[in-house]
Amino acid sequence: MELERALRPKSLMGQEDLAVTSRTVFLTSGAAAALVGAALLLATSGCGSKPAIPPPATRVEDVVETLHGTEVHDPYRWLEDMDSPETKAWIAAQNDYTKAVFGVSEQRVETSERLTRLLHVDSYYGPYARGQRYFFIRRLALQDQPSIIMRESLRGEDIVLVDPLPWSE
Repeated sequence: MELERALRPKSLMGQEDLAVTSRTVFLTSGAAAALVGAALLLATSGCGSKPAIPPPATRVEDVVETLHGTEVHDPYRWLEDMDSPETKAWIAAQNDYTKAVFGVSEQRVETSERLTRLLHVDSYYGPYARGQRYFFIRRLALQDQPSIIMRESLRGEDIVLVDPLPWSE
């Protein structure tokens, strides 16, 4: 816990047992998944009040393959051919169906905006002590990829070891 406190950004020093601030969050992957799952549940609640629209028909063609002595049935193997006109038509029909069911409701727009505000935060993973050095992973709010950071001491300056952002340019 002391190590985690020491590796917080300098702007947060002195704020004991801080888990969430308006700009920084320490999340586990399970917590992030739970947050997204809850938001999706909220976004789709109320969708049941719309008239039921049947989903587009999907062709079933039972392909049977024997793998290691076990028969494996794959009724949707035909969908694996992404270049097939039939597969492209099926994807377009599914997308149209999804848009018709979920549409653009006020609740969905509000939930999307709220999720954007909640997820646009700095996140830190680690720290990991190796000898006299400390390593952690940092992803700033608007970064797509995290960076690997090192400090020579608990209160030292951040030294960026790996920054994948320039690689994509």
